Amino acid sequence: MVLNSKERASINYNLEALRGLAASMVVWHHVIVHPQQLDPVYIPTGVAAFNAPGHFAVLIFFLLSGFVIGKSQPEPLQRTGVATYLRKRFVRLYPIYLLAILAGVVAAGFRVPLITIGQHMLFLQGWGAPVIFENNPLWSLQHEVLFYLAFIPLSIYSARPWVVALVSAALSLFLLILNPDGAGAAVAQYLIGFAFWATGWTLSTLTCTEVPAPSPRLLSAFLLMLGIEYLNPLTTVASRIVLWLQVHQITDTTNWMTFLIRAIDYASLPYAALIVVVAASRLSPGLRVASLLLQILPLVGVINTIRYWADPGVHSSLLPCLFYLVSLVFYFLPDRVLPAFSRTTVQCLAFLGAFSYGLYVIHFPILVAFHNIPFFAGTPASFIVRATLYIPLAFAVGYWLDKRFQPWVKNKIEAL
Repeated sequence: MVLNSKERASINYNLEALRGLAASMVVWHHVIVHPQQLDPVYIPTGVAAFNAPGHFAVLIFFLLSGFVIGKSQPEPLQRTGVATYLRKRFVRLYPIYLLAILAGVVAAGFRVPLITIGQHMLFLQGWGAPVIFENNPLWSLQHEVLFYLAFIPLSIYSARPWVVALVSAALSLFLLILNPDGAGAAVAQYLIGFAFWATGWTLSTLTCTEVPAPSPRLLSAFLLMLGIEYLNPLTTVASRIVLWLQVHQITDTTNWMTFLIRAIDYASLPYAALIVVVAASRLSPGLRVASLLLQILPLVGVINTIRYWADPGVHSSLLPCLFYLVSLVFYFLPDRVLPAFSRTTVQCLAFLGAFSYGLYVIHFPILVAFHNIPFFAGTPASFIVRATLYIPLAFAVGYWLDKRFQPWVKNKIEAL
């Protein structure tokens, strides 16, 4: 599908680049967080064991989703426009989603119960039947759909998005105080995710329409995104508040979906919002001050990493510290510096962002397929070769889903 000049002009390539980076982070996160999936008998160590902050990337996706919906629907939704709104969301998500379910079933060797498949098709995964492990990233699609549906009445009745975000956050904490290890935690995780989504919706009403040119400040935000999960000083503050409020969630090992999103994730909200705002709009004077504060705070984590370098596990913070320190350098560079490098980086990441949804929902079944290949495994060389084959393959299939299959289905539906 070829975009005309008007459609190309409407695309925020900075946000596309952010999507591309977030999707790539999730792909590598799953390679590391599920050891011996890419290579069934080898676990990388050292720098190669860097666990990209995939969970933070998903929170960014939630915030981006609310931002994009808010920008595309700036006026209150009319009842006559609900069908069009739902059709657009359906055509965008569901055809690729069905293929992703099928890919998970195939990767599982067709050993998935029909009831589980049926629940996935209705976005009911985790409610009575587990998420298909062979495509477990599909857990977040259920959240996305619920957020899309919640937007309808909220928009129709002109709810203020910042109020929605605050009420969602407050309700989530209230439920966790009442019932931190049962139904309260299960409902609270949706409210926490929706607080992120509604924050993105709020930002869509506050940011200007002028998209900033790629700059070192934007590259700084991208690098900060790679390291902040390890160095976020707000996590310590949030942990103490969570303990004080007694809203710590007990992890239910029988259903990992019940604790995927937790109250501690609120510590990531300021950084997620900052990164989206930097990509979407020029910063106001007040936001520049907040941006500077958030940019400097992770130095505390770097200092602690240096102080406790001899402790076990601290070496895992080496790359995050490096990403952050380079981010700090880029933050203070003038916008006129490195224009070609900034533009090229954003263009490359935006290319990936154009098929980030397809990549997100298909990469894990492909990863499982590599796990099922028993030969040429067990060495650093085999891991490197497998990664060299896996990553381009996952990206290629994601590209086909988003740029070939989905437009074809969309054209067929519109023709009807």
